[in-house]
Amino acid sequence: MLTSFIRTATPLGRLFFALTTASVLMAQTLQPGDYLGIVEIGVTSLRMALHLVQNPDGTWGGTMDSIDQNAFGMPIRNLTIAEAGVRFGNFEGTLNADGDVSGRLMQGGSAVPIVFRKVAKIEAAVRPQVPLKPYPYNEQEVEFENKSAGVRIAGTLTWPKTAGPFAVAILLTGSGPQDRDSTMFGHKPFLVLADDLTRRGFAVLRMDDRGVGKSTGSVARSTFEDLAQDAALASEFLRTRKEIDPKAIGFIGHSEGGFIAPMVTQAAFVVLLAGPGVPGEALLYEQGQAVLRAVNATANVRDRQNQLQHLLFTAVQSERDPAKLEVRLRAAVAEFKTTISPAELAATPGFDQQMEGEIRRMMLPELQSLVRHDPRPYLNALKCPVLAMIGSLDTQVPAKQNLPAIAAALSSTSDFEVVSLPGLNHLFQTARTGAIGEFPAIEETISPVALEALGAWLKRHFPQLPPPNR
Repeated sequence: MLTSFIRTATPLGRLFFALTTASVLMAQTLQPGDYLGIVEIGVTSLRMALHLVQNPDGTWGGTMDSIDQNAFGMPIRNLTIAEAGVRFGNFEGTLNADGDVSGRLMQGGSAVPIVFRKVAKIEAAVRPQVPLKPYPYNEQEVEFENKSAGVRIAGTLTWPKTAGPFAVAILLTGSGPQDRDSTMFGHKPFLVLADDLTRRGFAVLRMDDRGVGKSTGSVARSTFEDLAQDAALASEFLRTRKEIDPKAIGFIGHSEGGFIAPMVTQAAFVVLLAGPGVPGEALLYEQGQAVLRAVNATANVRDRQNQLQHLLFTAVQSERDPAKLEVRLRAAVAEFKTTISPAELAATPGFDQQMEGEIRRMMLPELQSLVRHDPRPYLNALKCPVLAMIGSLDTQVPAKQNLPAIAAALSSTSDFEVVSLPGLNHLFQTARTGAIGEFPAIEETISPVALEALGAWLKRHFPQLPPPNR
């Protein structure tokens, strides 16, 4: 099967399912109520819930949740009952004797098995670190404009209730469209991080990405230079605020945000949380291998992935014109297909659709920036204090590959620290293997060890911070 390496040929993004517009055909013995299923796509596990109701006139209705993506209450329209089996959206299956619904979900041309089991209650994911209001600090919705790009960026500014002005951290999200809390798999890591830092005496600005929440534009159609411009304008905006010390504005970038943060000049400090230190192409090769090793993929699958990545990345590196790039990408996919036996193709439903998806992703400016970007010149140009932390179990930005590269690139500053945190994954959760599929099941959003390491480093560089307000 080729699904595993194809699905990890691009960086981690959000998985969405078009399950809300088609009818559902149910056997008469189906019972109203809640059904829970877990879909495994590549190395990602996502919980899907159905809430089915039977109306007084005998018709059916219901809603669906993608729990770990925080997508709730999506309507299932034209719900009907028949003896033909079970079908809704891109799912088809049968009703089992025990009342469960089993079948397969068509995702990206591949058939993914899933069983929806009847449950008495669907428990919400436990996220004990999410702070509860009222907060012991100030919070305000803010926005600023990137006039040259024609976009508005919205976010949340928090700052202590003690006397200012305050040092401030601007949080920069990872790849793909993310909200200001960096919400993923039921976790809100930037909300937890902002809460911790504000209680420690910092001001914090966290922002919706372009096209997410209350921000306009499109992050996928933005280059790294575009995103760095947004970050720089966030700094300019904060300089107008009386609560902020204009000489103490720094950046904390997670994952791809760690590429963006060093691109912004005049920072008082830079923190790279799982930030890369090698060129994007090299990172994606190692990332793909680490992700597959974490799920015990065979050497053949890993080799196939490398082969596909090499063909696609070579096209992206060699061609800037969009029309010509698409031609190059299609030629690369055609070449890759010639290396696959008829038996392998037969065992890979929807291969052509999957490859079409890869081409579409490679045509996005954000992904092209990732493939082409080299962070080392930007790291080398930094003159401010720098902290780089990566979990030892990170499979997206492996510590052994990136921390030495970051240290080597920071020759221009004597004030830097690189830290590998044992047992933590890409989100800085305490993990078992670091595989992406573990993310939703872990209750912890950010390890207290990581929060303390970051807080202690900031305290050393800003000793005027007040005592933590817990």
